[in-house]
Amino acid sequence: GAITLPRHLEFDSQMLSQTTDEPLYCAEQIKIPPELPSILKEFTKAAIRTQPSDLVKWSHGYFKALAVGERPPVKDRFEIVPETSHPGKLTQGTLKILHQQLGSRGAVSKATMTEKWNHLGLDPDQLIELLGLGDFGEEFDWLKFLALSCSSLQNNITSAMVIICEILTSLPEGGAAQIPLDIFECL
Repeated sequence: GAITLPRHLEFDSQMLSQTTDEPLYCAEQIKIPPELPSILKEFTKAAIRTQPSDLVKWSHGYFKALAVGERPPVKDRFEIVPETSHPGKLTQGTLKILHQQLGSRGAVSKATMTEKWNHLGLDPDQLIELLGLGDFGEEFDWLKFLALSCSSLQNNITSAMVIICEILTSLPEGGAAQIPLDIFECL
């Protein structure tokens, strides 16, 4: 049957037409771009995989990257983060995203790093701490920043190097995370 709304919730089309000069729209008047459903589907899957701590900031970074032809800040797969970890904490997954976005540049500006960091919803204090620890200037070597960031995730150099190798390897997951010897020696 019909749903009866309380009087104060009833829709009064006469009152609406008196309060606005804008026409009412019907489904036939609204044109949906054909690519919108697939864009929203990919965005939703990326948000679920990445689990950003600040969805709005992350969404801004996601769509900005798409608009300029860059790789969006998306994790390759879902990463389980311990519940004891506070939101916005750097993880191996977020470092991998940063590497995918910045690794090909070699040198990275502090402004670019800050922008990408914020798009991921990461704690700005943690970035300030890492930049200070590395005594990085306005522009710095990405691999040195990556190495310092990986060491901040672990209690020993061996575990940090494993993370670095897993991020830098071009080999498929599940096998040995090999990287070129010259890069390993540099780190």
